[in-house]
Amino acid sequence: MTFASTFEHDTGRSPQDEFGVVRQLLMAGVLGLALIGGFGGWAVYAQLNSAVIGRGAIKVDRELRLAQHLEGGMLAEILVKPGDRVAAGDIMMRLDTVELETAIAVRRAQLADMSAQAARFAAERDGLIMIDSGSEPQDAMTQELFASEALLLRQSQQERATTRAALGLRRERLQHETAGLVSRQASIGSQLSLAQVELERTRTLVERGSFAPSQLMQIESETLRLAGEQSEIASLIAQNSAQVEEITLEIDRIQSTAALEAHRSLREIEPRLMELRQEITALETRLFRSVIRAPEAGIVNEVPVNTVGQIIAPGETVVKLVPEGADLVIEFQISPTDIDQITIGQEARLKFLSFNQRTTPEILGIVTHVGAASQLDPNSRAEYFLAQALPVKNDALPEGTALVPGMPVEVYVKTASRTPADFFLQPIRDSFRRAMTEE
Repeated sequence: MTFASTFEHDTGRSPQDEFGVVRQLLMAGVLGLALIGGFGGWAVYAQLNSAVIGRGAIKVDRELRLAQHLEGGMLAEILVKPGDRVAAGDIMMRLDTVELETAIAVRRAQLADMSAQAARFAAERDGLIMIDSGSEPQDAMTQELFASEALLLRQSQQERATTRAALGLRRERLQHETAGLVSRQASIGSQLSLAQVELERTRTLVERGSFAPSQLMQIESETLRLAGEQSEIASLIAQNSAQVEEITLEIDRIQSTAALEAHRSLREIEPRLMELRQEITALETRLFRSVIRAPEAGIVNEVPVNTVGQIIAPGETVVKLVPEGADLVIEFQISPTDIDQITIGQEARLKFLSFNQRTTPEILGIVTHVGAASQLDPNSRAEYFLAQALPVKNDALPEGTALVPGMPVEVYVKTASRTPADFFLQPIRDSFRRAMTEE
């Protein structure tokens, strides 16, 4: 028996089969060595880009303009939404104005009523027969109020005119009566003069004995009667003259008293008129401010108050506006252990997490600012450095998408290139270094 037959008998396989197995093993070994060598060469010579990763959000390089309301109120209408572009002065919101309009209407009615009264008082003070209603156009209610006050003025003037006319008639009667008394007084004066002459003549004749004393007594009695009547008439004339003078003063006093009372009433009403005008001006200013307008041109970034009927507190922000021309920047946080690898001017890849990651590519950016000192996160109590990056171009974004302040961003800041071997061996070297430095 030969060796080949013996080997075949022992293994159950032919030498050709065994040779094929050995060849396959050799080929596998060569392939493995080639793979190991290729991987080793790649790990030693290939250059991989490393990056520092930070998270942040989009911000604007200028402060957002805040639209606020001074007094607050109830929201009646919302005309803008985030992303809308507005021009300076565009209406963005309206507040409910029912209460303001009611208050203005009440005060305007009071002002119209008091203005009509003031016009009547001024006419009475100046002795005018008509009310000055002013040159400004008036509504129907104001015209009715002025017409009513004009009627009161006419009635008041008619009453005073009637009183003055009655007093005038009385004065005329007294003057006429006085004129009769004066005539009678003159006649009696003439009679008295004659009687006194007759009395003197008779007294002489009685002394001579030509007349009886009784005749002298009759003449003396008549003379005394005429003198008494003359005194009585003089007294009546004086009384009538006093009454005429009093009536004249009363006629003048009626007009002057009316003018004085009108002047006092006007002085009393003028402060309230000024107060009402000031109140109306203040309410109209508030009514004007009930329309919230864009303080400048820009894009609506946020509408914190977004429910009709919601109550706005005084000074509350109702719209946040990105000013027109403001640049968008990426503000992100860097770990203190990586800050030494970040410098201004480094390239960065910006990944916007709000977009569809399968259809939205990363955008190239440039680091424009690195914080000089670390800051402390109030929530996590972790330290970080604040950095900023500026997108170089946004044309790579899908159509219909836009960068909006507040959008979250993941930033990959490119650092020095390293080989794969460096990545694999760095943790081992760091562990070995720490182990060699520990006591």
